[in-house]
Amino acid sequence: MSEVISSKNLIEDYASRITQKWRNSVESIIDTGKLLLESSQNLSPKEFQTLVEQLPMSFTTIQKLISIGQNNYLEKQVNHLPPHWTTIYEISTLDKGVIEEGISTGFIHPSSSSKDIKVYLSSPKEPKPQKDNLEKSRLGVVETTGDFNLEDIDKLERDLKKIEDKYGVIFRYDTSKSGVIALRRRLLSLQIDKLLEKRKKKYNKTKLTPDDIQLLEDTFQQINSDFSYHTKPDGSFIENDIRHPDHPYHGWSRKDLYDFCKKNLILTRWTRVREIDKESFVYQMIKEHCDGDSQKRSDAKKRLQRLVTRGNEISKKYATWGLDQLIEGNVS
Repeated sequence: MSEVISSKNLIEDYASRITQKWRNSVESIIDTGKLLLESSQNLSPKEFQTLVEQLPMSFTTIQKLISIGQNNYLEKQVNHLPPHWTTIYEISTLDKGVIEEGISTGFIHPSSSSKDIKVYLSSPKEPKPQKDNLEKSRLGVVETTGDFNLEDIDKLERDLKKIEDKYGVIFRYDTSKSGVIALRRRLLSLQIDKLLEKRKKKYNKTKLTPDDIQLLEDTFQQINSDFSYHTKPDGSFIENDIRHPDHPYHGWSRKDLYDFCKKNLILTRWTRVREIDKESFVYQMIKEHCDGDSQKRSDAKKRLQRLVTRGNEISKKYATWGLDQLIEGNVS
């Protein structure tokens, strides 16, 4: 009998400890969002940008965590939230009433995924009972102007949802090329521009001059095509010939050159972004998806999918993240 009781206590102990760890994970995500929100409010834009550059996460991730921090209702629903920041972000964009309904109907629970939340939002809802039989009337159209700050789009959507709940009206999102999807793609494109600029500052770590890079390209050319320069009249090699003892890459193989360029993030005709910097390549594919037409979006997505299935661990990591950033379909 004592063994049964001991086993039961052990199970309860594990259950309690695991549950606490899981709750801590959710609370940590929310706390991180609140801390980022606090820092963005207390620091100047320049100071906040300096902070962002020191954090181990992308600007897009930071923006989404701040959205989590802005939703004060989430910390009251820790027991119902999944320990994944991407899914919590999807939930954070919802109004309190929508979150409560999602929890009560079982769509929002500890094992929910971002896909589950999107399915819940796109599923048909029972129409609310009408107080009367008046015909629906259109009050107007919400349009953004050239001064609209794209980074306010999440806040705008939350405010529109509050208006819906308060007055019993319906706001229908424009999902055309000029609607909310286009706005979100433009915002993401601007965010990716900042990431690419930040990434470019890390290029050419050895500070090679344009002439030095030209020499690198000539060396690649000589090795790849088995090309040999003419020798001097005395039979010795000219300085640009890799066979010359004083050539900076004398004795190097093609792999040596490639590894050198990859390690120091040096772009040449032979070492392009997609070959030496998978992180920037993924950024470029996201931007191409944001800015391009349907064909370019399809091509960009396929390239990322190929990286996931054929790339190394680093490539798979960035490509998987990149696919998760793509804006497709109804994002409202």
